[in-house]
Amino acid sequence: MRRSKKLNKNQNTFSQKNNTVNCILLKLAFRNLFYYPKNTIILLFSVVFSVSIGLLGIGFINGLVLKRQTEKMDTSLAHLKITHLNYKSDKQSIFYIYQTNAIIQKIKKSVKIEGITKRINTRGLLINKAQNFPIDIYGIDIKEDKKVLQLSKYIKEGNTLSQKKDANVIIGKALAEKLTKKINDSLQIQCVNIDNKVVVFWCKIVGIYQVGQEQFSKTHLFLPLDFLGNVLFSKANEDLSHQILIKIKNKNESLSIKKRIKKMFQKENIDLEISTWIENAPDLAYWYLILDAFFFIFLGLIFFALGISLFNLMAMSVWNRKEELYRLYVLGVAQKNVQRLIIFETILLL
Repeated sequence: MRRSKKLNKNQNTFSQKNNTVNCILLKLAFRNLFYYPKNTIILLFSVVFSVSIGLLGIGFINGLVLKRQTEKMDTSLAHLKITHLNYKSDKQSIFYIYQTNAIIQKIKKSVKIEGITKRINTRGLLINKAQNFPIDIYGIDIKEDKKVLQLSKYIKEGNTLSQKKDANVIIGKALAEKLTKKINDSLQIQCVNIDNKVVVFWCKIVGIYQVGQEQFSKTHLFLPLDFLGNVLFSKANEDLSHQILIKIKNKNESLSIKKRIKKMFQKENIDLEISTWIENAPDLAYWYLILDAFFFIFLGLIFFALGISLFNLMAMSVWNRKEELYRLYVLGVAQKNVQRLIIFETILLL
């Protein structure tokens, strides 16, 4: 019993001494930071510089990717797209969706969505005196299109399309500059209707949009849905379209909603293809992967720089203070306590 009491007393006194030594070493380490400000400033500057450069780089790339995604989402790419099974291959007019309005109503009842719209889409030629240009022609429903896409946000000159069946068109700024066209000028367009007949018609330019993608701006034209429907289909077939675009609240839920709509299609015997925005624009998904990789690379470089700077600080704190550390040894300070002093200085800098 007496031996155990003595051991407990010795352990208590040892722990008390150890705590007092640690307190003294912490105070010394804190003072040494101000006695040697050069090392402290260098380390702090390296940390701030590396972190700020990393954040700026990640923010810059993230901004580019988000801008590209926003432009695509606002002009042609929705969260979900429904088309004919053979439509994606060559965008021919004959591959249309029959009874579009009935399908839209069924989707609205079965799935919670923010917006849904239909579009007519075909390829054609822009006839010009010098040469003809291949173009992508879209017929959009002005009222419903605003709930899914935001084309009007990018119109820099003129106005958006009207609900009337007028022969109006919105073109990109890159195409307008290439053709030297202005507002109220006319364009001659050629395409093939569902009867496999070549149709040529004229349109008046009412608006010019501008996006960052020059190729998109050169090739994509937007016309009123009813007008393009009368060109490609007969007046009796007003319930035809080539695309049904869906906007949802959270784009990350696009895959789960796609599965629900697909099940509904199977029950109703509707033979259509539904695809997500990632499937329609794999380049955007690829950019997101690059962004994630870029983030981890920068994070690794920052930690690598921190490790080098910390090692440099510890090495320099020993090298530049050999005499001071020698005096501590002479005064009877244990080697472990000197090592603790150096470690405490490093921790305080962090």
